[in-house]
Amino acid sequence: MKKFSYLLVGAIIGILFVVSCSTGEKDNAGSFDVQLDIPSSITVGADGLVQFRIMFSKAPASTDVFIFEDSSGKEHSCAIADISSKYVTVRLFDGYFADSYTVFVRRGEVTKQMGKTTLLISDGVEPAAGSTVYGRVTCNGKGIKDVVVSDGFEVVTTDSDGVYQIKSEKKLGYVFVSLPSGYEASCIGTQPKIHYTLHAAASVPERVDFTLIDAGDQSDHVMLAIGDLHLANRGTSSNNDLNQYLQFVSDINTYIAANSGRKVYAMTLGDISWDIYWESRNFDLNKALEYLNKINSIPVYNTIGNHDHACLSGVKGDLDCARYWREIIAPTYYSFNIGDVHYVILDDIVANNTGAGDSDSRVHIADLSDENINWLKKDLALVPKSKSIVLSMHAPLYSLPEADKIAVASAVNGYQNVQVITGHTHKVNNSIAATHYEHNSGAACATWWWTGKNFPGIHIGQDGAPGGYQIFEVSGTDFKWAFKPIGKDTDFQFRTYDRNQMTITADKYMDASADDTYKNAFNKLASTWSSTSTDNEVYINIWNYDPQWKIEVTENGTKLDVTQVTVYDPLHLVTYSAPAMKKTTSPTFKTTTTSHMWKVKASNSSSTLEIKVTDRFGNVFKESMKRPKTFSVETYKF
Repeated sequence: MKKFSYLLVGAIIGILFVVSCSTGEKDNAGSFDVQLDIPSSITVGADGLVQFRIMFSKAPASTDVFIFEDSSGKEHSCAIADISSKYVTVRLFDGYFADSYTVFVRRGEVTKQMGKTTLLISDGVEPAAGSTVYGRVTCNGKGIKDVVVSDGFEVVTTDSDGVYQIKSEKKLGYVFVSLPSGYEASCIGTQPKIHYTLHAAASVPERVDFTLIDAGDQSDHVMLAIGDLHLANRGTSSNNDLNQYLQFVSDINTYIAANSGRKVYAMTLGDISWDIYWESRNFDLNKALEYLNKINSIPVYNTIGNHDHACLSGVKGDLDCARYWREIIAPTYYSFNIGDVHYVILDDIVANNTGAGDSDSRVHIADLSDENINWLKKDLALVPKSKSIVLSMHAPLYSLPEADKIAVASAVNGYQNVQVITGHTHKVNNSIAATHYEHNSGAACATWWWTGKNFPGIHIGQDGAPGGYQIFEVSGTDFKWAFKPIGKDTDFQFRTYDRNQMTITADKYMDASADDTYKNAFNKLASTWSSTSTDNEVYINIWNYDPQWKIEVTENGTKLDVTQVTVYDPLHLVTYSAPAMKKTTSPTFKTTTTSHMWKVKASNSSSTLEIKVTDRFGNVFKESMKRPKTFSVETYKF
């Protein structure tokens, strides 16, 4: 597991916004001859210029680039502003910050070390009495008033000069800015740089500055909600996760490109990684982030999931298990604003891992800690009731302890439009409470990438919903949403099954070598579909259904009664449970009942049914279902 180390420079810590560049060959043997006097420390003013004395007339070329490598090993490119006979003046990278740096000169592909220095920043901003974290929030060099800044416990706002002061105990070890409407943060890859690690002792004041970007009007935007990626590099002999993930990347990048004229953002809903494979497959959060960065050109705001907590030897307890997430990815809970919407990311997983470092040592509890709830109340106290609220968390809110649901309902009381977006279950399920609408949004990996490996072209979750992601189109404070299956357009919103054509048994779908114990277990699981039927029933799986959807089925112009049923999705039974139960009676990800299946009874076995499904926004999805409709994997591939 890669671990970062940081060096405290005095009491001033700043901000990293941009930008690593490609590393050339570092050659100190003199491929080019530049000699500079690098002082041990430099105080930098607001202009961001630093000056080095040229030694022995060995000046850099005007086309050379200076590289400042900070204490975490990240490189920052800096251009030469001026060269005289005695001095070279360098303009520091945007968002330069106080730290220790190794200074290089890069010429072409060769990089030569010049020395080491410490940057100190001087602009008159000092810590207030009792303040332990302070700084400025600026855009284009000007302070921004009333911006919310937090350490996860205290929530403060900036003054008219953009200065904030926090009396922080530094328990979580970071500070973050809640992006105000109309602003964005610079990104490293897909990551908006909204939080920075603190380094000094709790009593020592540290400075962290945030430099924001003017984003213009954000009132109309798109938010993509991506559930459960579970990236682990398990290989083609296992679930082939990374190759399938690249199909997802192609799908989402195609969507982004097609909407290039709109402001598009994304949120993950937890479990971008898979903790048990951090070491065994050498695929930790850093590697998951590398693959997440294959999404093109949009900021991605991340939510921590249970599998994003470290399962490492000696790492135990929630605070320590989430440390790697805080250092590498994002705060465990935070907020940001886009247009008229206030987005809140919460951490509703408490990891009580024992520290043994194996799968048996993981103890994940779906619960909102007191720290989450207390911070949420402080955060929302600063948000006008006229705004819409979006809460993202990993485990569904509806599954949390009653006290959590009451606390959240109290916190969002008075807001007219509250959307809760969750993951974890790998199912699609919509529920409406008095204070909010909850989207349990399915999983991009569907059944942990297994059905797509077993049967390419069949990528579905345990409830039969396709692997995919949710698209939220936001206009002011109003939302419209649609589920986007990977590899299909948003007009693919249901799947139909002809019951007369289905006989799902172990003998038909399981490996012949399977033990009778396992076959019997599968037959029990598939019992709804195991007998031959002549009842002329048709089943319709409508994954993103909610009570405001309308389902209409006609046969030769006659309207048929539509009944909601609770059953196992038959396609998932044959594409996951059947192969998985070859050696077990209870596979880890076996088929679960679905809350969005419907049934109609036709008059005969060969009539064509006209199926019309209308969502709450008036979008119409149709199928002219010609029967008999063969039940096979090939029928449903896409």
